[in-house]
Amino acid sequence: MRKDGVALSSTAYRCIMAAHERTDPATTLELCDELVSRGLKFDRVSFNAALCAYSHLGKTHQALQLFETMSSHGLEPNGKTYGTLIRACTAADKAHEALELFQTMQEKGFDPNRYAYHDAIHCCVKARRLGRAVALYREMVSARVPPCDSTSLHLSKACRKNGWTKIADEIAQGLAHKKGPAAPLGESEASTEFRDATGAQEESD
Repeated sequence: MRKDGVALSSTAYRCIMAAHERTDPATTLELCDELVSRGLKFDRVSFNAALCAYSHLGKTHQALQLFETMSSHGLEPNGKTYGTLIRACTAADKAHEALELFQTMQEKGFDPNRYAYHDAIHCCVKARRLGRAVALYREMVSARVPPCDSTSLHLSKACRKNGWTKIADEIAQGLAHKKGPAAPLGESEASTEFRDATGAQEESD
């Protein structure tokens, strides 16, 4: 299109940015800069795509800075927005920030998926808030959100190390009865796949 002298529309930017946010995040951010320089407006899909691209490049600080500008673009966060930032903060060892975002996500009425719970539980264990981690695990189970295998394994191991044998056994039994999908490792696509689908549907409605 560019070779033919056709300028990209906001919709075209949105689609291309979202398509490359994980596979080619640098391209997504280049398009983000181009969109801004042309005076075009973000929508939530293109904004989330830029957040996701920063996250996949390990640029958590830039992702958080961009998030702070979201309201100035007339946009409201959705589940994917929070999930992406929680994942980015967890990967960057920013446990406090990740847990604050998780709490805000719930306060805003967005139901965390198994990957957001995984990150929040991981951060609680890391921050030595084991009681909170167990409470989140039980909350997830009560909400019928199947835990990732490594969520259960990690939390069970932490409880056993802390001498909470009964709780460790409870978590291990839950894992034995119902196997869940593997947890995201590092900067996994899985942490935002569900929210991508949800976000795209919201924007197209």
